[in-house]
Amino acid sequence: MQAVRRIVFDVTPDGVTPAAPQPAGVQGEHNAAAVVFRLGASLLEAGYRCRIEFVDGAGRYDVTGLLEPQAGEVSCLLPERWTRAGGTASVRLRLSALQEAADGTAQEQTVCSYAGR
Repeated sequence: MQAVRRIVFDVTPDGVTPAAPQPAGVQGEHNAAAVVFRLGASLLEAGYRCRIEFVDGAGRYDVTGLLEPQAGEVSCLLPERWTRAGGTASVRLRLSALQEAADGTAQEQTVCSYAGR
């Protein structure tokens, strides 16, 4: 499915631009907008695992599955459950790495997150 609009955030270790809220459409307009995080070279080289977190205008939280960077970007369409409440929402790029636990198993640990609105 092709997005009608793309909301693009550039991410470096120093933060996210643009910092101001970006228009994503109207309440209930699902799968029309794609949120895109363009990762700076140092973040790509680190090999982090990427997910996009979302908190809607009513405070409900959701997270994508694992996203693989494509051409330096990770993205997702805004589904209906994310646009249902309307208002200003926040999205975060969550970067994590696998760490070995005491029992020898690998566990995913969040390294950092970058917020966009």
